[in-house]
Order: sequence, then C-alpha cells, then structure tokens
Amino acid sequence: SSAWLIYNKLNASQRQTLMTNLFDPTQGAGLSYIREPIGSGDFALSNYTYDDMPAAQTDYNLNNFSINHDIAYIIPVLKQALQINPNIKFMGTPWSPPAWMKTGDSLLGQSGGTLAANAYVVYANYLVKYIQAYKTQGLPIDAITVQNEPLNAPTGYPGMLLSATDEANFIDNN
Repeated sequence: SSAWLIYNKLNASQRQTLMTNLFDPTQGAGLSYIREPIGSGDFALSNYTYDDMPAAQTDYNLNNFSINHDIAYIIPVLKQALQINPNIKFMGTPWSPPAWMKTGDSLLGQSGGTLAANAYVVYANYLVKYIQAYKTQGLPIDAITVQNEPLNAPTGYPGMLLSATDEANFIDNN
C-alpha cells in the first residue's frame, strides 16, 4: 500500500523529495532496512501471492510463479530507495503461501489453516524463486522469514498458523 501511494499519488518531484527524506543518509533519515511482503500483507490493496491458482488446482513445479504484480509499482519504489541509499538491506516476509499449499486452501489466516505437509519443499522453492526474481530486478534480498506472525490467524487478510515446531522443521529440513 505504501509503494502504491508513493508511486501513484505523488508526482515525480514529490516522490523524489519523499524518498530522499526517507532514505538519503546525509539529506534525510537514512533508513537502511526495508521489510518487504512476499505477496500481499495486511494492508495490501488485494490478496495475492506469486503463484495463485484456481480452487482445487496446484502448481508444485511453480510454473505459474510470477512477480509481475510487484513490477507495476513496488519494484520501482524499492529501486529508487536503493539508488538513493545503496546500503539498504531488504528482508522478505510472507503473510501467506499460496492457498493451494495450505490445509484450508485459503490465503486468509483463520480459514487457511497451516502449511500442508506435502508443501514444505515447494514452499521452500517458492521462497527461493522470490529471492531469485527480486535479484533479477536488481533488488538483492538480504534475509527472509518463513512467516509473518506465525501464531496469528487473521480473519480478513492473508496469514497462516505455523507452530514453532513446524517452523523449525521447515527451516531444518527444507
């Protein structure tokens, strides 16, 4: 949502002033760490991931993976921030994996359930593809998390319950 507002509601001069004020280490605040949602988060304009499929369909080979949604306005804003402050680090955080990877087949936290046992490997590959796709765009990802607020199951936006045991298992084995 922030990137959409910055890109779509500010003219080029206003955008440059704001971005300088936020990210320039000498003329502004010098912000140097950005947490970037992997897919949509709680304030996104719509609910999406990088590999959405129709209900009851899967994509274990990630043939439909795409960051095209982000290319419209998120990536340009992040590139501008990086141009202003080359020392910026980016951390990617998913609110939800694609619905077809979850036990409840929904992006929404309360109805989506948790990561399906047969989706651990494909979810790891999904995260790797995200890192690679952003790197191709000139945005190196410094770190990722497995899940935003893993014990929060929101009702109206993407999320996923993921116990500490399941998260540790995912990290250790995938």
